[in-house]
Amino acid sequence: VLESKPVMQNLFGGITKVGEGYDAEFIPIDIHLPQLLDWLVSRHKVDAKWQTELTAVQRKVTAAVANLPETEEFVAIKEQNPEIHYFVCKEIFALLEKTDEAKEKNLFGQYTGKHLKEWTEIIKAYEAHSVYLAEAAQILVSNVKYEIPALKKRIERTSKQISDFLNKEADSAKSIKAYNVKFAQACEEFGIPGNNVKAELEGLTGKLPELLESVVAKTQEDNGIKTACDFYSVFAHYTRSINKDGSKKKDEQAPPQCAMLAYISEHGNVTMRKYKGLELPPTPAVATAGKENDTGGPSISIDWGDIPLEAEPEPTAGAAASAIDWGDLDASAGGSAPAIDWGSFEVADEGTAATFEIVDETPKLSDSKGGVAAGSGAKGKKKSKGQSKAGEPEENLDETLLEANVTRSQFINDLHELQAFLTQRKTEMSVSADFALISQLQMSAPYLVQRTSLSDVKIFLDRVAAVLELLQAPTIRNIIDIKVSSRFCARLALSITQNQSVAKSLAQSISDMVAKREELQETIASTQPKIATLVKATHALQHQVEAVLSKQYDRRQVNIIGEINTL
Repeated sequence: VLESKPVMQNLFGGITKVGEGYDAEFIPIDIHLPQLLDWLVSRHKVDAKWQTELTAVQRKVTAAVANLPETEEFVAIKEQNPEIHYFVCKEIFALLEKTDEAKEKNLFGQYTGKHLKEWTEIIKAYEAHSVYLAEAAQILVSNVKYEIPALKKRIERTSKQISDFLNKEADSAKSIKAYNVKFAQACEEFGIPGNNVKAELEGLTGKLPELLESVVAKTQEDNGIKTACDFYSVFAHYTRSINKDGSKKKDEQAPPQCAMLAYISEHGNVTMRKYKGLELPPTPAVATAGKENDTGGPSISIDWGDIPLEAEPEPTAGAAASAIDWGDLDASAGGSAPAIDWGSFEVADEGTAATFEIVDETPKLSDSKGGVAAGSGAKGKKKSKGQSKAGEPEENLDETLLEANVTRSQFINDLHELQAFLTQRKTEMSVSADFALISQLQMSAPYLVQRTSLSDVKIFLDRVAAVLELLQAPTIRNIIDIKVSSRFCARLALSITQNQSVAKSLAQSISDMVAKREELQETIASTQPKIATLVKATHALQHQVEAVLSKQYDRRQVNIIGEINTL
């Protein structure tokens, strides 16, 4: 209080001159940390060649620290101080003085013990030219500008990585849920559990006959499709039978339209063998010669001769068919094989017993009523299972018409053809401008064409559309493709299991991210104590330097200012 009396007097008495009555010892010395080292050199507190001297001293410190005894006190000092500088050396020296080695002295009172003598020389080397101040300033600047910010940035970067991993884990969890839902939906669509997808898909082919039967049932429902086919055939024949001048052409048999569709709608989804007439007919009962059948015509009896029942290559059904002479054929063409002469007789209408048709390689229907397909000529031959033309795949005669690719395609084409005809017919019957022409056409048309109204055509269209929708449903199409192509089955199984594979991959990536996130959390947990220890050591060194400089300036207050005070 007494020393600050002149200041108080100036405050109350008025100041006539700047600094008048104010002692310099009360003015603090503020040193910015970045300029601390330059400040020490410029005021000759540190020699300009301090780096060379400091390197030699630090080499001695490193060797001396390695020779320290492994006691709890020394271990704690090394853990609490990341860098061993002058002030840490004094702490080590103070601990060594408390050991029994401190009793070893010479006549001049100097320590002769190994450790104390070594650390005494180190402290003297530090104090020579105040090298320890240069070292302290260097450590402060390094800690404040580089070490502590680097550790803080590491924590920030690590925290951001942890946050990114958490977001990725959440997104991956959502994706896993979505892929699992897709997998479950695909399995539900095909009606499989999903344990062994490829084998389960291959097993779906067993359901194909049942699904195709539903298509046939829809085709045969109320006989609508068959009626539509008859209407198409009759209408097409009628329009083609009229000449340009309006006269009628010579009566010809109406060619069947949509043959495969009409056949299936009448006979169902039979096998290729039955469709081609390759099944042996039941043995007919021997009729009495000259006895008439129910229709009034003469019955035909066949003498089959002594046909052996043993399996021999010559008398097969196919060979017998090839030996039949149907009429005016060259006898030499058949070789020496015996020919059957059927004589001259008339085949009765539907219902006549013992009628026969021969199927050639290109299936065609004999009439619009779905009769067994006939060959295109007398030279047509039946082909047994396993026979095929050169370069053509061998067909399976045990497949049904809708299972075989060719006949199924023909069935679908017939449906589209019938749909196109009915659509055109619906448009023609709906246009009022052509009513007179349509009426005139209807008057001379066959009865089936006359009685088919616009509402009937609309019903036919609905029936065709329903069959097409059922046949072209994804389930049936996929099962057919699975049966036809093993490569398609493999691709389909891969597309389904890919969702499950991606979900498993994402689950594994989540596990990896969790492990990495835990490692990053451990990094943060280990870095935070390092920062706290370094900040504490930096502030301690700051106060020690300020105290040393204050002693050198007659106890004036010395402040090291800058970022160091915001750590």
